[in-house]
Amino acid sequence: DKMEMLKDELLQLCRRFRTGIRFKKLPKIYKKQFGKDLEAADYEFPTIQALVESMNDILYLTPTKYGFTVSAISRKPRKQSPLIPDTSFGFSKAPPATWRDTDIRCQPEVTPSMSQARPPKPSPSGNKI
Repeated sequence: DKMEMLKDELLQLCRRFRTGIRFKKLPKIYKKQFGKDLEAADYEFPTIQALVESMNDILYLTPTKYGFTVSAISRKPRKQSPLIPDTSFGFSKAPPATWRDTDIRCQPEVTPSMSQARPPKPSPSGNKI
């Protein structure tokens, strides 16, 4: 459908610009990228702003001192390595790691110099001024 294709194009376009696209430049950038005009009337909207606002599931407008910026809503969190334990942040879907899951080769080697206690520091002798 025509509207879904436009959503895909705008999402693709907005993801190319990490900090967003100035709203007033959106039609020009869209035309440069896709070779066609971005016309709100083609999608039965009174303005391009109304068109973009209707796509609030993938795009959002942020007011700035220069007008609005159009940005893509963040993607799903990146997949975490299964060796990374689950955190309170909720990003990892992997089960929590246990000591059995740890590869022994990842453990630091214990050398004799590390396992021996350090000799006590000598105490200062005499009055050095």
